[in-house]
Amino acid sequence: MHQDVHPGSKIIEQQAHQFAAEFLAPTPELEPSLPRKVDWEALMVAKKTWGISLAALVYRAHAIGLWSDHAYRRANQHLAIQGYPEAGPLGPPESPYLLGEAVSLLGEAGTSTADLATVSRLTIDHIDDIIAVGSETKPRLTLAVKPQP
Repeated sequence: MHQDVHPGSKIIEQQAHQFAAEFLAPTPELEPSLPRKVDWEALMVAKKTWGISLAALVYRAHAIGLWSDHAYRRANQHLAIQGYPEAGPLGPPESPYLLGEAVSLLGEAGTSTADLATVSRLTIDHIDDIIAVGSETKPRLTLAVKPQP
Protein backbone atom coordinates (compact mmCIF):
# COMPACT_ATOMS: atom_id res chain seq x y z
CA MET A 1 0.00 0.00 0.00
CA HIS A 2 3.04 2.27 0.37
CA GLN A 3 4.77 3.55 -2.73
CA ASP A 4 8.58 3.47 -3.08
CA VAL A 5 9.20 1.56 0.17
CA HIS A 6 11.72 -1.23 0.46
CA PRO A 7 10.36 -4.58 1.63
CA GLY A 8 11.24 -5.40 5.23
CA SER A 9 11.01 -1.85 6.51
CA LYS A 10 10.38 -1.98 10.28
CA ILE A 11 7.96 0.94 10.10
CA ILE A 12 5.98 -0.62 7.27
CA GLU A 13 5.91 -3.99 9.07
CA GLN A 14 4.61 -2.32 12.23
CA GLN A 15 1.94 -0.46 10.27
CA ALA A 16 0.92 -3.69 8.54
CA HIS A 17 0.56 -5.45 11.91
CA GLN A 18 -1.49 -2.55 13.28
CA PHE A 19 -3.75 -2.57 10.22
CA ALA A 20 -4.28 -6.34 10.38
CA ALA A 21 -4.98 -6.27 14.12
CA GLU A 22 -7.51 -3.48 13.74
CA PHE A 23 -9.09 -5.14 10.71
CA LEU A 24 -9.55 -8.49 12.45
CA ALA A 25 -10.64 -7.13 15.82
CA PRO A 26 -11.54 -3.43 15.81
CA THR A 27 -10.58 -1.72 19.06
CA PRO A 28 -14.08 -0.38 19.88
CA GLU A 29 -15.49 -3.93 19.76
CA LEU A 30 -12.48 -5.75 21.25
CA GLU A 31 -11.67 -3.43 24.16
CA PRO A 32 -14.70 -4.35 26.32
CA SER A 33 -13.62 -8.03 26.08
CA LEU A 34 -10.12 -7.33 27.39
CA PRO A 35 -9.31 -7.27 31.10
CA ARG A 36 -7.75 -4.12 32.56
CA LYS A 37 -5.05 -6.24 34.23
CA VAL A 38 -3.54 -9.64 33.48
CA ASP A 39 -6.44 -12.05 34.01
CA TRP A 40 -5.99 -15.38 32.23
CA GLU A 41 -9.61 -16.49 32.70
CA ALA A 42 -10.88 -13.30 31.06
CA LEU A 43 -8.31 -13.68 28.28
CA MET A 44 -9.47 -17.27 27.64
CA VAL A 45 -13.05 -16.01 27.29
CA ALA A 46 -11.87 -13.32 24.85
CA LYS A 47 -9.84 -15.95 22.97
CA LYS A 48 -12.95 -18.08 22.45
CA THR A 49 -15.10 -15.07 21.58
CA TRP A 50 -12.73 -13.53 19.06
CA GLY A 51 -10.81 -16.59 17.80
CA ILE A 52 -7.54 -14.78 18.53
CA SER A 53 -4.49 -16.25 20.24
CA LEU A 54 -3.61 -15.29 23.80
CA ALA A 55 -0.39 -13.72 22.51
CA ALA A 56 -2.37 -11.49 20.14
CA LEU A 57 -4.80 -10.51 22.89
CA VAL A 58 -1.91 -9.64 25.22
CA TYR A 59 -0.35 -7.55 22.45
CA ARG A 60 -3.62 -5.72 21.77
CA ALA A 61 -4.28 -5.02 25.48
CA HIS A 62 -0.89 -3.32 25.63
CA ALA A 63 -1.14 -1.61 22.23
CA ILE A 64 -4.46 0.06 23.01
CA GLY A 65 -3.17 1.25 26.37
CA LEU A 66 -5.02 -1.03 28.79
CA TRP A 67 -1.82 -2.61 30.14
CA SER A 68 1.46 -1.08 31.25
CA ASP A 69 4.80 -2.14 29.79
CA HIS A 70 5.43 -4.13 32.99
CA ALA A 71 2.12 -6.05 32.72
CA TYR A 72 2.81 -6.73 29.03
CA ARG A 73 6.30 -8.12 29.77
CA ARG A 74 4.98 -10.23 32.64
CA ALA A 75 2.18 -11.68 30.48
CA ASN A 76 4.62 -12.51 27.69
CA GLN A 77 6.95 -14.20 30.16
CA HIS A 78 4.04 -16.31 31.38
CA LEU A 79 3.13 -17.25 27.79
CA ALA A 80 6.76 -18.19 27.09
CA ILE A 81 6.84 -20.45 30.15
CA GLN A 82 3.60 -22.11 29.01
CA GLY A 83 5.15 -22.77 25.61
CA TYR A 84 4.07 -22.29 22.05
CA PRO A 85 1.89 -23.08 20.32
CA GLU A 86 -0.56 -22.28 23.04
CA ALA A 87 -2.95 -24.95 24.18
CA GLY A 88 -6.45 -25.10 22.82
CA PRO A 89 -7.95 -24.31 19.46
CA LEU A 90 -8.78 -20.75 18.47
CA GLY A 91 -12.21 -21.81 17.32
CA PRO A 92 -14.00 -24.30 15.10
CA PRO A 93 -12.11 -25.30 11.97
CA GLU A 94 -13.16 -23.47 8.86
CA SER A 95 -15.17 -25.22 6.19
CA PRO A 96 -15.89 -23.64 2.81
CA TYR A 97 -19.49 -24.89 2.66
CA LEU A 98 -20.75 -21.58 1.29
CA LEU A 99 -18.73 -22.16 -1.88
CA GLY A 100 -21.07 -24.96 -2.92
CA GLU A 101 -24.07 -22.70 -2.36
CA ALA A 102 -22.38 -19.89 -4.28
CA VAL A 103 -21.60 -22.20 -7.21
CA SER A 104 -25.24 -23.34 -7.24
CA LEU A 105 -26.46 -19.75 -7.34
CA LEU A 106 -24.01 -18.93 -10.12
CA GLY A 107 -25.22 -22.00 -12.02
CA GLU A 108 -28.82 -20.78 -11.73
CA ALA A 109 -27.65 -17.44 -13.13
CA GLY A 110 -25.99 -19.15 -16.10
CA THR A 111 -22.37 -19.39 -14.96
CA SER A 112 -21.02 -22.94 -15.15
CA THR A 113 -18.21 -24.59 -13.24
CA ALA A 114 -16.27 -24.54 -16.51
CA ASP A 115 -16.70 -20.75 -16.62
CA LEU A 116 -15.39 -20.53 -13.05
CA ALA A 117 -12.42 -22.71 -13.97
CA THR A 118 -11.54 -20.45 -16.87
CA VAL A 119 -11.78 -17.25 -14.85
CA SER A 120 -9.95 -18.65 -11.80
CA ARG A 121 -7.35 -20.57 -13.83
CA LEU A 122 -8.12 -23.68 -11.80
CA THR A 123 -9.18 -27.03 -13.20
CA ILE A 124 -12.80 -28.13 -12.94
CA ASP A 125 -11.61 -31.07 -10.82
CA HIS A 126 -9.85 -28.70 -8.42
CA ILE A 127 -12.98 -26.56 -8.07
CA ASP A 128 -15.09 -29.68 -7.52
CA ASP A 129 -12.63 -30.90 -4.84
CA ILE A 130 -12.78 -27.56 -3.00
CA ILE A 131 -16.58 -27.58 -3.07
CA ALA A 132 -16.67 -31.22 -1.91
CA VAL A 133 -14.59 -30.42 1.18
CA GLY A 134 -17.29 -28.08 2.40
CA SER A 135 -20.15 -30.31 1.31
CA GLU A 136 -19.49 -33.11 3.78
CA THR A 137 -22.10 -33.50 6.48
CA LYS A 138 -20.89 -31.38 9.35
CA PRO A 139 -22.70 -29.47 12.08
CA ARG A 140 -23.54 -26.03 10.82
CA LEU A 141 -24.91 -22.90 12.35
CA THR A 142 -28.42 -22.20 11.14
CA LEU A 143 -30.11 -18.88 11.72
CA ALA A 144 -33.87 -18.70 11.87
CA VAL A 145 -35.91 -15.56 12.12
CA LYS A 146 -38.87 -15.90 14.40
CA PRO A 147 -41.90 -14.08 12.98
CA GLN A 148 -43.09 -11.13 15.05
CA PRO A 149 -46.55 -11.66 16.61
